[in-house]
Amino acid sequence: MFDIGSLLVSLTVVTLILSVLLLLFSATGSEFKGVGEMAFAMLAGSLGSVAAFVASQSQNRFFLYGASLLFVAGFLLIARAVCRLQEAPPKKTVEALCVLTAVVVDGWLILVEFNVGALFVVNSILFALIAARTSWDLLLEKRPELIRGCQIL
Repeated sequence: MFDIGSLLVSLTVVTLILSVLLLLFSATGSEFKGVGEMAFAMLAGSLGSVAAFVASQSQNRFFLYGASLLFVAGFLLIARAVCRLQEAPPKKTVEALCVLTAVVVDGWLILVEFNVGALFVVNSILFALIAARTSWDLLLEKRPELIRGCQIL
C-alpha cells in the first residue's frame, strides 16, 4: 500500500535543501532578484509538507489546516519571487484575497465539515488563478534582457 507520509517526508527534505541553497546563494549578494523570496517559498512548502505528514499520521485537523495555509503561502511567495525578478511591485490585493479565501474557506472545509476533496478543489483553483496571473505578467514583459527568461518561466 502507498504511504503518503514517506512521500511528504521526502518532499520536505528536498525543499529544505533547496531552500538552504537558495538562502546561501541570496547571501552572496548576487544581482538576481527574487532568490530570497523563492527560498522562503520553499521553506513554507517544506513546513507545509511536515504539517501534512503529521496530519496524515495523527488525523489532526489543525495540522491539516496549517499545512493547507502553508501551501497557499508558499505558492503566493513563488508568485512574489517572480514579481521581484521582474522588478514589479507585489500584487498585494490579489495576495490578500487569496489568503483571506484560504483562511476562511479552508478553515470551514477542514475544521467544520472535514471535506478534504473540496479543500483540494478550492486550493487548486487558488493555485490556478495565481499561476494564471503570474504567467500573464511574465508574458507581458517588455524589457529585452528579461523577455527570454520570462518566456521560459
